[in-house]
Amino acid sequence: MAARLLALAGLCLLSGCAETEVVRELRSLQGSEEAVFVCRDLNGDGRPMTDCPDFDATDDADASKVLSIYSLVSQTVTNEVAVINVTSGRVVDTEVSVPGYGFLRVGARPVAMVASPGGKSSFVATADVGHNGIFALPTRCLDAPKDGQEQRDLTSWPACRLSSTPGKMTVIVEPSTATCDGSEVATADAARLADDSVCYASMEQEAAQGGPAGRRMLVVALPDQSELAVIDAQWLLNRPPGTFEDCHIEARIPLKVEVPSGVAQTLPPDLQTTCAEVPVPSAPIPGASDARPAGFALTEERLYVADQAAPVIHVLDTQSGVCAMSELPSLLPMSLTEPWRVVTTRRVAASPLTPSGKRYVYAIDPEDQPGASVMAFDVSPDATDPTPIVRPGSPELPGEKPDRLAIGSSARDVSFVYRDLPYSDP
Repeated sequence: MAARLLALAGLCLLSGCAETEVVRELRSLQGSEEAVFVCRDLNGDGRPMTDCPDFDATDDADASKVLSIYSLVSQTVTNEVAVINVTSGRVVDTEVSVPGYGFLRVGARPVAMVASPGGKSSFVATADVGHNGIFALPTRCLDAPKDGQEQRDLTSWPACRLSSTPGKMTVIVEPSTATCDGSEVATADAARLADDSVCYASMEQEAAQGGPAGRRMLVVALPDQSELAVIDAQWLLNRPPGTFEDCHIEARIPLKVEVPSGVAQTLPPDLQTTCAEVPVPSAPIPGASDARPAGFALTEERLYVADQAAPVIHVLDTQSGVCAMSELPSLLPMSLTEPWRVVTTRRVAASPLTPSGKRYVYAIDPEDQPGASVMAFDVSPDATDPTPIVRPGSPELPGEKPDRLAIGSSARDVSFVYRDLPYSDP
């Protein structure tokens, strides 16, 4: 009887093991950092973001009129770029033959991303030891390969090598048809453009189909060299996939660190005093430091560059084109309540012009305690004060710093967005 009971127990255990299903959790996004957005039609063609979202369903019989917003999100854990169809609310599996979510493989450590203004391609800067570079991800290759096409991997993308670790990146449209250094202008390859199996894009076609006219120039921060590098986006797209030659840098823009002495913040009337023994706080003169460019903010006429080593926000004039960018007097981050502290910045954002013609630059002060806060600068056409705005009414709010916006937790990034205001027509 004991042997039979033991055998029965063994059978029960074996049966239980056989019925237990091992389920592995398939994660989608891991270590998301940077994100860019592009507008894409049902044919896979990139469009200007002004064409999205698609509110017109009456023309959906035409694939070129069915528009969706896609987001590319860097995955720092897997060294990939995830693709999300924001319109449908789903993660795009770019490799359906493998269980789980397949993403776009790029070089290790994607640190910055930017999309061209007409949506034809996105660009990813990577920071791998010995393999610093930029990869181009044409918009028509943001989904799974079609039947008969090869799976996409690291060798599917045009890419080039940078001489040092890249920082942030942006795209500026260069109106001039001549290159910055007198080299030959890069033009699109019609044969590669006509081959749907090749990940390729034409910036000329982008300009002709509703994007702004001019050459698309990548401006890449090189913090270790205290400069910005300018690269023609079409030149990069023309690189043979799977190769990794040195990037052709058309221009280098060195950044200066100039902090004038005696500059103080402008106080509102309720913070001004007539006591001669209480001088207006002014920022200290920092020690010798080279520029280390960080985040970018681009407007129609200016490029604002945060600096993670010096108490300045670089201001570059872009009205004459990217080849002729010149550095203007910097904005001067400082702290009213801690005037001895050297204030640096990581991320910046520039507002659109308000109806009254005002514009503001917001910048994150990462070293403010107890948590990173946000400063605001008036950069309107008639503004002359390069220091953070000091808000009136602060004496009534003793727990708030007069020249900072604290939001309860450390600020990581700042951006401006538009939203539609619904209204009813009687």
